Amino acid sequence: MQTKSKSSAQVQAQECKLYTTDEVAEIFRVSTRTIQNWRDKGHLDYVQQNHVILYSQEDIDEFLRKNHSKNSFRKK
Repeated sequence: MQTKSKSSAQVQAQECKLYTTDEVAEIFRVSTRTIQNWRDKGHLDYVQQNHVILYSQEDIDEFLRKNHSKNSFRKK
């Protein structure tokens, strides 16, 4: 059985998705100030292009991986 793998162009396109601070705040349902605090404290990586701060999907995924709590959705 032959499996299909993503082409390098597909992988690059997926990795190149960038989000603004407003978009990341909406994703996490927090204020933009909270995103700025996470960024300032080094919790959330970012890139800066032409004075605009952007967050890659990879950076967001890494933040989630590092900050995931297994007990978050525990039933009482």
